[in-house]
Amino acid sequence: MAYIGSIEPSPTLQQLLRDALEASQDCLKIIGREGELLFINRNGCALMELSAPSDVLGQDWVGLWPQDLQPLLLRALRDAFNGGTARLRGGCPTARGALKHWDVSLAPLRDAAGEVVAVLSTSRDITDLIHEQKQANEREAELQRRAAALSSAGEIAKVGGWTIDFERGLVRWSPETCALLRGAPPELPLAEAMTIYPEPERARVAELLEASRRAGERVTFNAEIVRYDGAPGWIRVFGEPEMAEGRCVALSGAAQDITELMEATAERHQAERRLAMAAEMAQLHVYQLDYRTRVLIKDGAEDTFFDEPQTYESMAADPFLLVDERDRERVRGEWAAAQQAGQPLRAEYRMNRKDDREVWAYSIAHLEVDAAGRPLRLTGALVNITDRIFANRELVVAKERAEAANRAKSTFLANMSHEIRTPLNGILGMVQVMERDAPSALQRERLDVIAQSGRTLMAVLNDLLDLSKIEAGRLEVEEHPFDLQDCVAGACEPFRIIAAQKDVALELDVEEAARGVWLGDDVRLRQVMSNLVSNAVKFTSEGKVQIRVARTSEGLSFLVSDTGIGFGTEAAASIFDPFSQADSSITRRFGGTGLGLPICRRLVQLMGGELLAESAPDRGATFRFTLPMRRAVQEPPARVEGIAAQGAQVRPLRILAAEDNLTNQLVLRALLEPLDLDLVFASNGAEAVMLYREGAFDLILMDVQMPVKNGLDATRVIRGIEHAQGRVPIPILALSANVMAHQVAEYEAAGMNGCVGKPIDLAALLNAIAVATSP
Repeated sequence: MAYIGSIEPSPTLQQLLRDALEASQDCLKIIGREGELLFINRNGCALMELSAPSDVLGQDWVGLWPQDLQPLLLRALRDAFNGGTARLRGGCPTARGALKHWDVSLAPLRDAAGEVVAVLSTSRDITDLIHEQKQANEREAELQRRAAALSSAGEIAKVGGWTIDFERGLVRWSPETCALLRGAPPELPLAEAMTIYPEPERARVAELLEASRRAGERVTFNAEIVRYDGAPGWIRVFGEPEMAEGRCVALSGAAQDITELMEATAERHQAERRLAMAAEMAQLHVYQLDYRTRVLIKDGAEDTFFDEPQTYESMAADPFLLVDERDRERVRGEWAAAQQAGQPLRAEYRMNRKDDREVWAYSIAHLEVDAAGRPLRLTGALVNITDRIFANRELVVAKERAEAANRAKSTFLANMSHEIRTPLNGILGMVQVMERDAPSALQRERLDVIAQSGRTLMAVLNDLLDLSKIEAGRLEVEEHPFDLQDCVAGACEPFRIIAAQKDVALELDVEEAARGVWLGDDVRLRQVMSNLVSNAVKFTSEGKVQIRVARTSEGLSFLVSDTGIGFGTEAAASIFDPFSQADSSITRRFGGTGLGLPICRRLVQLMGGELLAESAPDRGATFRFTLPMRRAVQEPPARVEGIAAQGAQVRPLRILAAEDNLTNQLVLRALLEPLDLDLVFASNGAEAVMLYREGAFDLILMDVQMPVKNGLDATRVIRGIEHAQGRVPIPILALSANVMAHQVAEYEAAGMNGCVGKPIDLAALLNAIAVATSP
C-alpha cells in the first residue's frame, strides 16, 4: 500500500488505513503507474458484483470501462499522475452485466518523497440518483405538458367547470361539463341540475353541498350519475366556496369523469375476489413478512395449512417453526443452500400443526435483504400437495404390488417352464435315443410325428415365455460375431422339405456385399427369420417364398415375401397384436398361437429396427425390416465338433450328473450310454458335493433346480473345496430350461463353465462336453 505524507506510517496505522478503505461504502481502487489495478475494497467488489478481488486485480483499469469512455478516463488518469485531480461521471456494466452509473474521483497518492506513485479512484454508485433525476425530468416534462394542455382539459382529462349560485338557485356548467354530461344545458335551476344524481345518491350530494355552504368550506366527493343520454357514469367533484359578507354565496369548482377509473376499480375488486376464490379452490396461501413495518400481509387458504391464524410476531420469531420437526432440519439446510446460491427456496415439507393432521406443502420463499444483509421482506407461497403425496404413496404401494405380482408371475412361468420341459425332455430325448436304433420306416414315421409334436409344443412354450419376458421388459439381445449366410440359411433350412412337399419354391438370396461376419444376436435374428419363413411357407399353397438380404447404408435389410393367401387392411392393423390372427378361420386351418409376429416385431425393435408388413388378400404378403448392424473385426468362434464326430475316444470320461428327476436321469443315461461314458447320478446338489469329495470325475452335469441344495449352491461349494484343497477345477455344465442371458450369467458367476438347455439336444450336449473337456 502506498504511503501518504513525509513519515512512513507504523504497521498499526497501515492497518487502520486499510480498514478505513475497506469500511468505505464507495468502490475504492488504487491504480498503479502502468494503469493496472492494485487494490479494490470489499464493498467495491460487491458494487461491481465481483466474486473476489482477484477477478480484476492486475487488469488495466481503463479497460474495465466501456470503449467510448476510455479516452476521457485515460486523460483523467494521466492528469492524476501529474499531480492533479479529476472528477467525472459515466455508466459501466458490472461483472454480471447490470448497468450502473458512477461518480468517479481520481486523486494522486504520493510516497514519502512526495512523488506520485499511484492514483486513488473513488467510485460512488449514483445509479439511483441518475434514475431519480431522469424521473424528475420526466415529471417536469409531464407537468409542462399538462400545463400546456390545460386549455383543452375537458378533452384530455375529461374535466369541466361548474358554479352553483345559491342566491339565484342556478347552476352553470362549462362546455366541457356539458359534453361530459352529454347534452346538458349550460344553465339550469339547481333542483333540475340535481336530477343527474340518482336516488339515494341525490340526497347525499345535496347534504354535502349544503354543509359546504353553511360552513364555507371546500367540498370534495365522488358520485354516481345518470347522463342526459341515459348512460350511467361517475364523477369526482371539487368545489371552493365564494364568500361575501361572511357567508357563502356560491360554490365554484370542477367535475372530472372518473367512470373508467371506477369501472377499473370495480373490475380490480372483482379480480381480487376471483383470485381469492381461486386461491381457496387451489388451496394456495401467499404471504409477505415486512420486517421494517412489522406487518404480515397474507391471502388465500390460510386455514388449509395452519390450525390457528399466523401473526407477524409468530412468523418473525422463527418461520421454520411452521415446518414439522421431522422435516425442519432438512428444510433449514435447503434454505441455507438457496440463500448461498441467491435463489428462492423451493421445498416440500409437512406443516407443524397442533392437531397432528398431516398436511404437506410445496413452498416457495424469497428473502430480500439490504446492503448490510439485514432482512427487509420475506415473500412466499404455500401450495397444498397433501393429495399428491398421498396419491404418490398409493402409487408406490400399487407399484410394489404390481412388481410382486410380476415376480410371482415370473416365478410361476419359470416353474411351469420347468414342469413342462421336464416331460418334453423325456419325449424328445427318447425320440433321439430311438432314432439311433435303426427303426423301421413305419417306426421312423411315428417317431417323426412324436418329435414334430414335441417341437411344436416346445415352440408354443417358447412363444409364451418370450411374450412374458417382453411384458416384463426382460427380453434381451446380445452382440457377438456371426456368419450372416450361415444364420439365414440355417433359419430357412428346416422349411425346405415342407415347401418341397407343397411344390412351393423356397428362394434365398444373400447379396455378395452382405455376406460375411457381422456383429449382432444371431440367435434372435434366426428366431425372427424362422418365424417369418415358417409363416410364409405355411400360408402359401402354390408359387414361391423369397428371402432376400441386402446391405444398406444403415446396416442390413431383410425381406420375406410369398405368394400365399395374404391379408387385408383391417387385418394388417392387428397382426402384430398378441394372440391375434388375420381371421378366426386361420387358427382352424393352419394352427398357431398368434404370438409369433408380435414377438418378431419386439425382437426387431430390440435389435434397433422396425418390422413392417405389406399385403393384399390372395396376393401374398411381404415382411421387411432393417437392422443397424456393423461388420465384425474378428471371426466367429470356431465350433468344436462333438464327441460322436471324433471317432474313437482318447480316454473314457467319468461324468457326475446331478439330476433329481428320474425321467431326466433315464433320458440322460440313454443318450450317453452308447458313447461308453461312465455316468454317475446324484439326486440333489448336496449328494453331488458328497460324491465329488469321494470320487474322481472328469466333468459334472449340474441341474440348476434341485431339492436340498440347488445347482448354483452346489457349484459354489465345489469351487470352494477346490480352492481350499488346491484341486484342479473340474468342468461343470449347467443343465437347465432357464437359459436367458442374465440366467446364464448367473450360472457363470457361480463357477459353471457352460450351459445346455432342456429339452436336451444330443448334438448340443456332446459339443458342450467336448468344449469343456478339451485340453
